[in-house]
Amino acid sequence: MKTTLFCCLALTASALPARADYQVVARYPVGGDKSSYDYVRVDPVARRIYIAHERKFEVLDADSGRKIGELGPVTRAHGVAIAPQEGHGFASSGIDDLIVMFDLKTLAPIKTIKSTGSNPDAIEYDAETKRVFAGNHGDGKVTVLDAASGDIVGTIEIGGKLEDICFD
Repeated sequence: MKTTLFCCLALTASALPARADYQVVARYPVGGDKSSYDYVRVDPVARRIYIAHERKFEVLDADSGRKIGELGPVTRAHGVAIAPQEGHGFASSGIDDLIVMFDLKTLAPIKTIKSTGSNPDAIEYDAETKRVFAGNHGDGKVTVLDAASGDIVGTIEIGGKLEDICFD
């Protein structure tokens, strides 16, 4: 049953940099049930949209809205990080404390990584360090992964309930 719509937004180039005017340019139906959604990630190079949808990640073509595939099942889909130079993606699954490394072209899982913290949520790739940072909502730790191998290279203890990550 298709019950939820995802709206794709675009900046109008003429409005930058003074201000950003947003407008709806397309509406794409997202399949499945009425369960919760979390982060949406757009891969501008591959032209894909990753939508965290309860127990899976739906993957849509950014131009047509056509469903390309999905990642999962997982116990609680949160976010996706894209490491284009390495050809890998990383998806956080909160309840079971896992991070799934997958192939960006085929969406096939490569490796399942046990987070160094509890309930990995927000997840981001830093191109400068070639590291993936997964913020653990349950205990305030950040799991740091090598984007090429998927190996854990460290843990940063911040504390609190981490909900988002960004780089300066």
